[in-house]
Amino acid sequence: MQGVGLEIAARRTPSVAAAAAEKIALQASIVDSSADAIVSWTADGVITSWNRGAEATYGYAAGEVLGKSNMLASDECPDDTHGIMTKISRGERLDHYETLRRHKDGRSICVSLAVSPIHDAAGAVIGFSSIGSDVTARKHAEKQAGTDSPCARSLMAASMDRTRTISPDGSTPND
Repeated sequence: MQGVGLEIAARRTPSVAAAAAEKIALQASIVDSSADAIVSWTADGVITSWNRGAEATYGYAAGEVLGKSNMLASDECPDDTHGIMTKISRGERLDHYETLRRHKDGRSICVSLAVSPIHDAAGAVIGFSSIGSDVTARKHAEKQAGTDSPCARSLMAASMDRTRTISPDGSTPND
């Protein structure tokens, strides 16, 4: 009777393997087609995956960055990658972390990142992944509107009433 159980398990294995492969292919397709930059790194900061959204956001093709590290650090924020890696190595996450990154053409872009640790089967952190959105245009608009300070953003976000801008001398644009 023991052989019957093994035979049944052997018959089920191909369908289980096929379902798992189909699920992996679906997830890979979702990641690759995302407009957001989805990137993964080893714990040492070596880039291991790069989707089409990352190509559009940062300007580099996957072949130019895979296997490399520190490709995106901007001159304005050279140490924030180290800080992110330190937090992630402790198993922490970062959500809506805004920082500057270097585009292939040399300009700095502002990105909003969600960064998560990648764990192995034993639960050890073996790398990290990020989902990034280019928010450069939004940051520029906020700066033009005078709402780019954390205080201004938090006041406007918390307000349930209509807001009115008042200058330091007490006047309003409509005065």
